[in-house]
Amino acid sequence: MTTNNISQIEKKLKNLRKILWFCFSGVSILSILIGTAILLANSINTNPPVQIQIFIAMIFLVLIAISAIVCLVVYFIYKYRLENDDEIFL
Repeated sequence: MTTNNISQIEKKLKNLRKILWFCFSGVSILSILIGTAILLANSINTNPPVQIQIFIAMIFLVLIAISAIVCLVVYFIYKYRLENDDEIFL
């Protein structure tokens, strides 16, 4: 492999990382905002048990974790395909 080819791969991976970070941060911020709004609305209108509030918070934390896992899987699949010169989209 030439250095030009390696630098092209690094450039593509850098761009992909930026895109995936943007997607992950968008999902995370949206989840935090919606979760906070639901918890605040729930606690203002009624006096719910603490278990319900913890359950709602855990749902949104799991959503953030799943989005992080999906972003990592996409990145490593893309990286593997680039390094092995395979067709990226089969």
